[in-house]
Amino acid sequence: MSGATETYARWVHELQYDAIPEGAVHNAKEQMLSILGAVYGGAATEAGAAITSAVREWGDREESSVVAGGYRTSVRSAALVNSVNAQVLEYEDWVGVVHTGATVVPVALAAAEAMGAGGRDLIAAQVAGNEVAARVGLATLGGRGAGNQHAVHQVEVPLVAGKLLGLDPTQLMDAVGGSCTQAQFPVVLGWTSHAKGYLTGMPAYTGIAAAQIARHGFTGNREIVEHAKGYCFEAQGLLRPDQLTVGLGEKWHTQDSLTIKPYPMCGFTMAPTDCLLDLVREHDIQPDDVAEVVVECPITFVITGTMWSAVPDLYDRIANPHESGWSWIPLLFDGHYPLAAAIVDREVTPRQFTRERIADPRIRGLLDRIRLVHDPELDMALVAGRGFGAKVTLRTRDGRVLEKVTREHRGGPGNPIDAADKFRTATRDVLPPERQDTIIRAVRSVERLENARELGDLLRGP
Repeated sequence: MSGATETYARWVHELQYDAIPEGAVHNAKEQMLSILGAVYGGAATEAGAAITSAVREWGDREESSVVAGGYRTSVRSAALVNSVNAQVLEYEDWVGVVHTGATVVPVALAAAEAMGAGGRDLIAAQVAGNEVAARVGLATLGGRGAGNQHAVHQVEVPLVAGKLLGLDPTQLMDAVGGSCTQAQFPVVLGWTSHAKGYLTGMPAYTGIAAAQIARHGFTGNREIVEHAKGYCFEAQGLLRPDQLTVGLGEKWHTQDSLTIKPYPMCGFTMAPTDCLLDLVREHDIQPDDVAEVVVECPITFVITGTMWSAVPDLYDRIANPHESGWSWIPLLFDGHYPLAAAIVDREVTPRQFTRERIADPRIRGLLDRIRLVHDPELDMALVAGRGFGAKVTLRTRDGRVLEKVTREHRGGPGNPIDAADKFRTATRDVLPPERQDTIIRAVRSVERLENARELGDLLRGP
């Protein structure tokens, strides 16, 4: 009986575009458009500028495009830059219980362009990566990681890249074995800095390298995913092997459980943001009107939303990055700053995480008026897979009590958004409307693309 590593390799190798359900193809294109928005947004940050400049200096051979970078570099280096830029604004999507978008999209785009693959092959590789990552995540759920902490990327990346690079099933197994030999587990303290982008960027780089090397006969352990001393257990400390391949080729997580983030923030913050933005817009709430905002939420949001707020000099550290190394990234997880910014600016976009906005006294003055309250019923809904919910109560200084409830945030599988809207928001400061429209049309019809290099040329920009 084949183990999970072999099953993945053979299934990924054999998967063809025509075997993928229409809903999964549609969601793959939505995911691609969403992640490209995140990449453009990340590229416009100081972190994006730094890594784009650094990798350009490497002078690698010109195979794949750096989105918004104006140059081509090696397939693995392009994937590194684009994956980091997809990650640094916490704007990337997830499938099942795992954030997959910041790896599968940059890796598939880079490998497809390097090989001159068509759009149908690009989509097939992207979907394959989602399906594998979702299953590894479910099989290790309850271990050390969850969500963006789930260390799965060293499994799906070599499969996505290897499929497009033309590896056979044995070579794909070797690629996975090589990629997973140095088991990855994220150190969350690093998420205070630009280095948070390495969470997906480094697995993208090393996974592609492992696929390239395996093509020349370099072997890897071919049981490394499922073995009791293998990658899943080493990275997560827990493994339910029977879940690794369940429903593969029958249940499509890309179709059923894609979540697209409408805001650059932790997923747990999105439901409260939905509610608060609705209240502010519907009732024309001004910052000075607010007496208190009470957010009833799952315990997970109480934990993640306060893990950096407890740092007494948080904003001083962010304001002095040359001394501290800290950046805006902790505020993407905070349960107070994004909500305060939403009240002042009536939006939460990349614009709210610039140093100028973070220092705005109107936003800072609202932080102490926001309170997070644990609601056990929302815990139960989350565990049951009914989505991230929240209830927000806004009390005004003139005595009004305004309430809003959501059972599933915008962008969730049961409450989808149009990825084109996110793309336009994420790129509004870096792309003119006509170029936005051109890219949206190209992605929406990517299956008709004969050579992915055409898409690379479009995304690379002048």
